[in-house]
Amino acid sequence: MKVSQRQIDELHNIISIEIENADYQEKVDEKLKEYRKRANVPGFRPGKVPMGMIQKQYGKAIMFDEINEMLSIELSRYIQDEKIRTIGNPIPVPSDDIDWDTDAPKTFEFEIGIEPKMEIELDKLKGISQIEIEISDKDVTEEVENFGRRYGKMEDVEVAEREDFLQGKYIACDAKGNTISEGEENALERNGNLPLRTLTDKAAKNWVGKKAGEKDVLNLDKDIQKGYNEASITGFEAEQLENQRHFVFEIEKISRLNPAELNEELFEQVFGKDGLKTEDELREFLKNQLLAEYDNQTKQYMFNQVYEKLMELEVSLPENFIKKLISSGEQPTPEEDYPAVFRMLKWQLIRDFILEKNEVFIDEKSIEEAMKQRLAKQFQLPGNAGDMDELLTSIAKQALQKEEERSKIIDDLMVGHLISIFDAQVKAKKKTMKWDDFVEMASK
Repeated sequence: MKVSQRQIDELHNIISIEIENADYQEKVDEKLKEYRKRANVPGFRPGKVPMGMIQKQYGKAIMFDEINEMLSIELSRYIQDEKIRTIGNPIPVPSDDIDWDTDAPKTFEFEIGIEPKMEIELDKLKGISQIEIEISDKDVTEEVENFGRRYGKMEDVEVAEREDFLQGKYIACDAKGNTISEGEENALERNGNLPLRTLTDKAAKNWVGKKAGEKDVLNLDKDIQKGYNEASITGFEAEQLENQRHFVFEIEKISRLNPAELNEELFEQVFGKDGLKTEDELREFLKNQLLAEYDNQTKQYMFNQVYEKLMELEVSLPENFIKKLISSGEQPTPEEDYPAVFRMLKWQLIRDFILEKNEVFIDEKSIEEAMKQRLAKQFQLPGNAGDMDELLTSIAKQALQKEEERSKIIDDLMVGHLISIFDAQVKAKKKTMKWDDFVEMASK
């Protein structure tokens, strides 16, 4: 058996494997003997069927199988021995020149795409900002108030106030409040809620003091505060709201949330007997939660900045090979999607290079542990839920059998490692700002 390699394009090579009859004939003969022992042919006793008949019926199929197995093993061994870092799987080169009917040598060729060599120095990246959010007493107080509202109780009231919830019906209209009839373009109507706390102070004045049975016009472009999702508020799909920005809202019911009293009874209900006891402890707890959330958001923002800088780097790709790879198979990639595929592969190469350079490898144990943590959070289990560990492990293993779930976990783990690497190695300019200013900056 002879194996060789030649270049046909940048990062695009062909591996040739020449197989001689002596490489596979012995295994073929052994398989034919096994078939002969098991063959049940009318007119012949078991094991006495003429070898010529067995050869004629099964010989070529067995030879195909043996050669294919040898090719697979030898191709993998050659790539590993030569330390070739490939992109995707090798592509067999079609050939009509192979003589399957004689003992002549048979040559098979495979195209391979090769990873480019890279050198990335994170500490040389410029223009990266590392944001720290300053938390004021006002921010913590708002969190405490939100906590009280979360465990509060709703009551029906007659007259609307600034923080109330209106229940009623949305009807699409023009800027003057003329409703759009059913069947006309952009005719939308649905029952829903209108939380007045999501409106600007100016817009809320139109609703404060109103009662059930009254109505007004809601202008999505002017009346909703920044940071709130208009689709979530109204209940319509985002696509439906692209061309329809005005709605009449008819009030059917007004509800008011009375916040829960912050006392030991509530703390025990939420945190258990050994949990928080006082409002001061609650403030500290919520402040730490807020810090952790802001830290996650700012680190993600820094990750996005570094990602964009890394994607500006020149990284060669075996484009011709990749085009062949993604245009074959049962579901070929449309040509218009090629740029997106190249960009995705470029990021994967950069990402994997950085992780490998920093000796980060994701093993099965870390994948399973990450899935268990996600499940514990999903089921709202306490961090020390030791009694549930066996059940969580079982559910995690079952969930990880789905390739989509497994890929999500692995992606999350890789991003988490990259965030830590970027935080440690990128020389970012540190800035301190308020949360609202950060949100506005990050949304640009």
